[in-house]
Amino acid sequence: MKKGISYIIPIFIFLLTNPFVGFTQKREKMDGALRAFIETPFMQKFKDLRLESENLVLTFKENKQNYSAADINRVKTAYQKTVDKFNAQLLDIKADFMNERKLQYIQDFPEDYTSGLTSDINDLTSFYQSNLQLTIQDVTDATVDGNSLLSLVAELAKLVPGMVTSISELRSSVKKFEDTYLEEKLIGPYKFKTWEEINY
Repeated sequence: MKKGISYIIPIFIFLLTNPFVGFTQKREKMDGALRAFIETPFMQKFKDLRLESENLVLTFKENKQNYSAADINRVKTAYQKTVDKFNAQLLDIKADFMNERKLQYIQDFPEDYTSGLTSDINDLTSFYQSNLQLTIQDVTDATVDGNSLLSLVAELAKLVPGMVTSISELRSSVKKFEDTYLEEKLIGPYKFKTWEEINY
């Protein structure tokens, strides 16, 4: 009995004096898995899309003296509605990463998840065309046409399969991700900015 206790006590002391060992190991696994996901063409394109949307707004704001307050508000509203949709899509991906069952589902049925996400991206394309692009073309007489942003959105849908494969692979090393971690590493860097946050 004493011999058994002599083994347990050092382990207990180690755990007390090294409370962050387990946390560090988990963090390293999450870092590696999320890095692989962020480096997928899908996420790189998503970031390009965010940057291009900012350029679109900057181009418009640089010439705002040419437009009425009402027209500026139309473009602002259309922009915010559009980026809210893209940010909602990003938050949906975050929610999937935090759901162990959903990650398992993606691993087991990647084709179904791919189909659903591709449909969502196509819906975003249509929403962008009928809201922000149409509005900014109307207000600027097409001097700002938004076509570069449209092409990026269309390309995004084609990259969904590779992104889903990445999610399936990360499932083998991480069962689910933590909320604060994803806010810092995924949402913060990739979330579309509000109209007020974009300034030249």
